[in-house]
Amino acid sequence: YGMNAARQSWARMLIETGAFEEAEELLQASVASTRENNIMILYCLACGYLGFLYLETGRYDRAVENLERSVECYLKNHFLPDPLLQIFPHLADAYVKKLRDNLQKAGIRPTAKEIRKARLLCGNALKKTKRWISHYSTALKATAGLYALTGKTAKAERLYKKGIEYSGRLGRKYEAAKGRLEYGSVLDAAGRHQEALEN
Repeated sequence: YGMNAARQSWARMLIETGAFEEAEELLQASVASTRENNIMILYCLACGYLGFLYLETGRYDRAVENLERSVECYLKNHFLPDPLLQIFPHLADAYVKKLRDNLQKAGIRPTAKEIRKARLLCGNALKKTKRWISHYSTALKATAGLYALTGKTAKAERLYKKGIEYSGRLGRKYEAAKGRLEYGSVLDAAGRHQEALEN
């Protein structure tokens, strides 16, 4: 248990500093070890962190796959919310980014069914994290991304600003910076280049 908890804590820090290969090795080892030893809470966390890693590196299919596995484990076992609630906004974020990536790179427009699923994931993330402000900002960013994808720029802008404000208030600079980056991209696409550049 202790070895896997240490692997996961170290991997999370490595992800946020860009040492993705080392983080992936630690998390793959932790997924295997926790599954083999039936340490389900750490297995759930390992899958969640691995999903987060793939989200950060733009491998959205793998991110969704691992985060769905983590959510399934969480719901089956009824673990305490913190720190596991982060898997819900990360799953919503990964799924929305997967749809956006398919549109931008392959010209594949999301189907009505995919949009419905994205709405459900975002709604669930917002609902589950409403009282957990450190995770709520990620849910806001994911939902803003969905609004941007579906052409609802004003709603997207409102949620990006709210998420950035929450992250900033908590001193979560990494999360605030990601929010600003995505918000800036939406502003740039809307032709508001100076505001985009500032963000």
